[in-house]
Amino acid sequence: MRLVDQIISCDVQAKAGEVSTRLRSEAPYFRKQQFEAHWLLEIIAQAAAAISRVVGLATGAPPTEKPPLGFLIAIRSFYIEEAAVQLSEGEELLSKIRFEFDMETIGYCSGEIYAGDGLLLARSEMTFLSAEAGIHE
Repeated sequence: MRLVDQIISCDVQAKAGEVSTRLRSEAPYFRKQQFEAHWLLEIIAQAAAAISRVVGLATGAPPTEKPPLGFLIAIRSFYIEEAAVQLSEGEELLSKIRFEFDMETIGYCSGEIYAGDGLLLARSEMTFLSAEAGIHE
């Protein structure tokens, strides 16, 4: 299940970027037409995976038909603004990702999600394990 839509920007040197998500009614984050804000964690994780892949390709990782698997192994912090539960279908979110640490198979990033009006909705710090060694879905 892909929850992110488009990479807006990516600074390969800084290992940072922005990814957009348009909220869709058929996505798993809506239950009885109410947004379940804990899904913002998954949106941050998917945005981080997208930025990581672009950085990897730009720095010499071989292109593959399918992206390599990655695993979220730790959530160091997670903050949700109360307004996040008020999100509705069609709203556009912007995830801002920055990898603070990245070494072959493990990475640590910070991520923030903003509403279309610029309001911070969520932020998190996460640790990922990457299976760049050829394991694919």
